[in-house]
Amino acid sequence: LWASREETQQVYQQILQCTDIAFLTLDDEDALWGEKPVDEVIARTQAAGVSEVVIKRGADSCLVAIAGEAVIDVPAVTLPKEKVIDTTAAGDSFSAGYLAVRLTGGTPEAAAQRGHLTASTVIQYRGAIIPREAMPQ
Repeated sequence: LWASREETQQVYQQILQCTDIAFLTLDDEDALWGEKPVDEVIARTQAAGVSEVVIKRGADSCLVAIAGEAVIDVPAVTLPKEKVIDTTAAGDSFSAGYLAVRLTGGTPEAAAQRGHLTASTVIQYRGAIIPREAMPQ
């Protein structure tokens, strides 16, 4: 609902300047900036001051780019198609799992693994809120 693409890009860049960890999806990035190679997306985001960039790619692996380090490719949890009930909140669930590990001192790789595990659990239930006992330990 922004007035223009340029206005959206300007505000987006301002927000990134206040961001330590950015969770991005390539679909959103492509819609805003045009289709670019993932390394350009990471470089643009880090140039805005973001030190930790996480590229979420749905059922595919995610990429974690920490400033000054090699990009980490973390495989997603693979589920049989019939187990996927509702993908509502999959991205938010990934982000929550990731942040829970990072905020308690875990590595980016462990955080991404937890993000994938959390998201893969949530999508096996209808809606964004699942039973507490269904959450992985």
